[in-house]
Amino acid sequence: MTKSQTISKTHNSQSPLPNEDRIWVDNPHIQALADGAGGTGILCGEWAEFLLKHLPDAPIHTFEEFITWLEPQTEAFVQQYEPLMQQDVFQLKRFYQEGSASTLVVVWQTENEFHWLTFGDSHVFFYANNHLESYPFQKPEELSGGTHLLNWSVFPNELGFRSGTIPKDKVICLLATDAISKHILEHYQNNPKGFKAFLKTISKALKSEETFWQYIKNNTGIEEDDYSLIIIQP
Repeated sequence: MTKSQTISKTHNSQSPLPNEDRIWVDNPHIQALADGAGGTGILCGEWAEFLLKHLPDAPIHTFEEFITWLEPQTEAFVQQYEPLMQQDVFQLKRFYQEGSASTLVVVWQTENEFHWLTFGDSHVFFYANNHLESYPFQKPEELSGGTHLLNWSVFPNELGFRSGTIPKDKVICLLATDAISKHILEHYQNNPKGFKAFLKTISKALKSEETFWQYIKNNTGIEEDDYSLIIIQP
């Protein structure tokens, strides 16, 4: 069973800002999300969505495989969006000087395993037997600095890439953008014995956009950002 929601940091405000997070749950074997980094370029939400819509069916295991998949996507993205930027010289200049940036986290499900990758500070979590595994970071304070980003205009830094495989047996899997990831890590760090109850609560919050928004508002320690979460339960 898979539950998911994504909402803007200004959800329900009179002048909402666009949500530059994107999630992908349409394929039962692939779940993914991407956090468009709007402060570092242009068309970042569109780039995040483009990446998700063009994920390969087979898992990516190595950085070399990742680049082999990514390079055609960068070319296709420019071909699609560069003509739209031609209408505004300033926007076209930004498009080529700054590019478009995003994080990425993907889980491919086979019969017995989760195959995962992350790039940047969006996270994947695996919880089983009262133990949480977290990638790329294991402590909430690691989410306080900058992050590696995927930008179609720059060759990605291999240091931003992580991948792995984990057995699916009785594992709860979560994918989250950075603000929610930090919230999850803080809960586990502060109360590991109560983490199972926390998972039930946050899972219920994914019933609708409104219940997710209410959860965010009630937990004032969550940092301001767009918010995206996917939970895959056995």
